[in-house]
Order: sequence, then structure tokens, then C-alpha cells
Amino acid sequence: MMERDDGFVTAKHQGKAVSRDYLLRRWRTGAQAPEPKLAEKIENLQTLTAQFDEIQRQVDYLFAEAKRNFIKTKRIVGCTTTAASMHSSLISAFAPDVVMVEEAGEILEAHILAALQPCVQQLILIGDHKQLRPKVNNYTLTVEHGGGFDLNRSLFERLILQGHRHTTLCKQHRMHPDISQLVRQMTYPELLDGDKTSEHPTIRGLLGRVVFINHDKPELEGAGADSQTDVDLRASKQNPFEAKLVLKLVKYLGQQGYENSHLVVLTPYLGQLWLLRDELSKENDPLLNDMDSAELIRAGLMTTAASLVAKTKIRLSTIDNYQGEESDIVIASLTRSNARGDIGFMKAPERLNVLVSRARNSLIMIGTLDTFIKSTQGQRVWVPFFNILREKEFLQDGLWVRCEQHPSRIVMLAGPEDFDLKCPDGGCSEPKHKFKAPCGFGTESCPKCLKEDEERRQKEKELQRRAQRNFQLESERLVREANYRTQLQQLDEDIEAERRMLKFKQTSQEQDKTLDQRRADLQALKQTRARQEAIVETEQKNEAASVANSASSSRPKAGSEIENTGAQK
Repeated sequence: MMERDDGFVTAKHQGKAVSRDYLLRRWRTGAQAPEPKLAEKIENLQTLTAQFDEIQRQVDYLFAEAKRNFIKTKRIVGCTTTAASMHSSLISAFAPDVVMVEEAGEILEAHILAALQPCVQQLILIGDHKQLRPKVNNYTLTVEHGGGFDLNRSLFERLILQGHRHTTLCKQHRMHPDISQLVRQMTYPELLDGDKTSEHPTIRGLLGRVVFINHDKPELEGAGADSQTDVDLRASKQNPFEAKLVLKLVKYLGQQGYENSHLVVLTPYLGQLWLLRDELSKENDPLLNDMDSAELIRAGLMTTAASLVAKTKIRLSTIDNYQGEESDIVIASLTRSNARGDIGFMKAPERLNVLVSRARNSLIMIGTLDTFIKSTQGQRVWVPFFNILREKEFLQDGLWVRCEQHPSRIVMLAGPEDFDLKCPDGGCSEPKHKFKAPCGFGTESCPKCLKEDEERRQKEKELQRRAQRNFQLESERLVREANYRTQLQQLDEDIEAERRMLKFKQTSQEQDKTLDQRRADLQALKQTRARQEAIVETEQKNEAASVANSASSSRPKAGSEIENTGAQK
């Protein structure tokens, strides 16, 4: 602080004099300003902030006038609940009579209420309250916690539980009856199958459409995510055995002719999702759901750059993020396998309902039966489910597969290594027909083998011819493409040169016109100056002549004066 020269001393509120470094020490120690001054500044800041918000709201309202006029001309407006809340002025200008909410069972009640306008006369909610509830990061606020907050109970579910009038669609057109019977016995007793669901094709290479592969390989404890923001991420688990089994199963289905777009791999945990992605990426390129990619990035299991790499069509997803979607073949890795009976959030019946209702043609589940049965909280859900599987003979210790070339050849695959031992290349260990082996060792050739070999050679020759033709066509295309690009570049350069020449010529003409105009202006100015100078000179001459005439007329002649004087005398 500066020293005062008026004889006074600056003092603190206790009356003691302050030193020169008083303010510096307070700033270094983080000391606050006196409360009254700070409170006054805070009040002023709040006032200015409120004024700024009001002005900004008015500016936004004026800028949105065109949008409001445009939206008034439409009959239907579609948006998310978040957008409906953010752009309430636009929705208010649209003045909807009816609001229809799709997947209402997955939306928080507050989101729907914020989207409603006073002009709404009818609210239509479409969804399924027996599937997964809205996502809430704080577990203590959920219905499952039992604390009474029930933040993740949707408006749709609450109205139904209160007995509000509703209509249930009872006919499904997705699942084969072998799959839909699980959903019917567990959740929807009045569910009916569509007429064409029984016509779904059988799965090549498999004996049944539904199977639960039971194993006893334990999970990894504490593996996976390092995020602490979500209870699901903190409890993320991994099971390497299931990941390897899924890899072999995906490869086997590919050998049966199924494309990657025909199947999806589901798992409840992000840790297992990351492990599956790592395993499948060795032989495939897994495609992650956008929401799963975002969660893996937040959990530190995948970089942002890796999430942007181009992906093929093998689909991986968590169960929660796959709600509302479907696939021909669903492979589910349940992950949990421990002696404690700890299954985490897999105790929720809604999650099991979503899992078993995603498949159209086949559902393959991999898990440990004892872990789910021992769960005290999950027994109400999983024990009846396993009883249904046992009754329908869907519960197995491995996967029963059948060779398409030898339908009588049936084997069980209990582990990843069995796929290579018992069904190499997706078939079986037997030759294609009984004459194949003697053909290679006997003195007489098998006519059937010779015919097959000739057909094979013809096919290879045809494939080679097609490959050469395609290569030639591709080479010609590349040459044409290169010539086209060269000529196009040359033409672009010529066009640019002509444009520059034309512009240069136009500029030169404009410059010449400007110079001519300037010369004309200069000449006109010179002529004007000359005329003015001539006028001035003429005026000066006239003035001089006038002065001379005046002087001569005022002076008398000498003779006259003498004569006049003599006369007087």
C-alpha cells in the first residue's frame, strides 16, 4: 500500500496500522474482502446476470420468429423430449392438440411433463413398463434401491400401476414361438404369436433355436472400468471364457453362411463388452452401439480415436442400450460366475425380459446357472426362468451342433477348443462321402470323386477367369480415372488462366477509362483557370482605364484659367 502524505495512517478494522505489504499478504493467503462489500458485489452480479438472461431470452425470441412462423404451417412435429423442453416457445407456437410419446417406459416423468403445453388436449404414451426403466446415475434414487424416491419410474409405469385406463397389444410378429414362449410364461401371459412367426427359418448347424450353455468358469473380479460416476461402471465384470466361446460361436455361424449383420452379441456389463470387442477384433471388426462407445470412452476402456475407426457389421451392445432393437440371432454373454451368488443388477426382471425378447430366429445364452440360482435377490426372477429352460430342454452343458453335410453327425461343443476339434471349418471330421478316402489311397479311382474333382477344377478355372476379367476391368477403370483426372486438372487450369486474362483485360480497360477521365478533368480545370485569369485581367484593365479617365476629367486647362482671370480684371 502507498504511504499517505496527509498525516493520516491507514488502519485495519481493529484500529491497527497496516504495513506496506498488507494487501499482498492477504492476496497470497486467499483472504476475503469484508462481507458487506462482497455481498454488495454478489448482489450486483446477480442483478446483472438476471438482466443479461432476460435480454438474451428476448434476443432468442426475436431470432426464433421465423421458426415459429414456419412451424405453424406444419401438421406434425417430431423431436426428443429434451428438444421439446429447450424449444418450448416453438412448441407453444405450434400449439399441439395431441402429444404422442414413443418408448414412454424409458423416459423420465419430468421430461414428459416439461414437453407438455397448456394447449395439449390428449397425451398418448406408447411403451412397455415391464422392460427397462429410464437410466439414473444415482442408484439410491431408483426404484430398485427401495428408498421411496422412485426417480426412474416413468409416467407411463406410474399411470398403469395406479389403474389408469390403457390398451395392451397382445400379438407379436418378431419372435419364433420357441422364443416367445419364454416371454409368455415369464411376463406376458396373454401374448399371441403372429401368423408368420412359425415360418422363421431354422438355424443352420444348430439343433435348437434356444439354448442356455451352462459353465463353471469364474469371472474376473475388479476388472474393467475405472469410472466412478455410475454404479454399473463401478461393478463392471469380465469373463474371459465366455468371451472366447462367443468368438468361436460367431466364427462357426459365419461358416454356416450367416453374415455379421444377421447376429448381435449382447452382454450386461461394459467390462465384458470391452473384452468381447478385444477378442472379436482379432478376427472381425466389431461394431459398437453409439451409446456403448460413449460409455466405454467415459469409462477409460476405449480412446476417442478408436471409436471413430470405420467398422463392419458385427454388432456388440449392452442389454440396456439394445432395448427396442432386434436381430435374427442373439448371442448373450451373462458374464457373472462366482460362488457368492452375486449377480448385481441382473436381478432386475426387466433386464431379463429385454434380453430374451430381442431375437427373431435364435437365442443363445452363455452363463453359470449356480450363480444366478444362489442369488437371494434374483431367485424370484431366475429360478422360474431356469425351470422353464429345464422343462423345454433348453438348458445344456454345451452347444449341440449338426453337420449340414452329414445330418446324423451331432456333437456337443462345451468349450472354445471343441470347435476346432469336433467341427473344423464349420462341418465335422468325416469325409464328404464314403468314397473320398479310398480315392486317395487305392489303385482304382472313384468315379464320383473324379467328377467332383473335375467340377472343382472347372469352378476354380471359372473363378480365375472372372478374377482376371475383374482385374483387367479394374485396371482399365483406374487408367481411365487417371486420364480423366489429368484432363480435368488441365481444363481447370486453362479455365483459371482464361479467367485471369479476362479479368486482367477488364481491369486494364477500366484503368484506361479512369486515366482518360482524369485527363479530361485536368484539361477542363486548366481551361476554367485560364478563363478565370482572362476575366480577371480584363477587369483589371477596365478598372485602370476608368481611373485614368477620371483623373483627366478632373484637372482644368491652363489657357482657360488665364482667360477667365483677364476678363475679370
